[in-house]
Amino acid sequence: MFTNCNALETVKFASNATASANNMKNMFLNCESLGKNTPVDEDAIDGIKTFSTSKVKYMDGMFYGCSHLKSLDLRSFDTTNVTTSRKENTEPFKYALDMFNDCVRLGKIQTYSQYNSTKYFKIEGWTLNFYMSGLYS
Repeated sequence: MFTNCNALETVKFASNATASANNMKNMFLNCESLGKNTPVDEDAIDGIKTFSTSKVKYMDGMFYGCSHLKSLDLRSFDTTNVTTSRKENTEPFKYALDMFNDCVRLGKIQTYSQYNSTKYFKIEGWTLNFYMSGLYS
């Protein structure tokens, strides 16, 4: 959707903008300036707190290369149907490959996996692997 929009610093979504979305793969890929002039506690993606993701299957590379993002509030993200587009994936949990790769300034991610606490959502491509199984902030 916004892939390679290098000069994009902020974006605003209507409250129902993602209601029918089923693929968010590479949505903000290489949006290097996203969040560049945004205070740390303010989201560069206005409306992300109300993203409807219950139908989304792919989130691979969603924020890959967003090197100015400082924080994200992903508590509204329903990852029940998320899997990887990588064909050789055989791991027994939900998976988003390289979701935060090269997000070098990202210091705060708020998540809440209320949908099934026994299934883990693995996010690879950050400094450390990050498992969404509860509230992190």
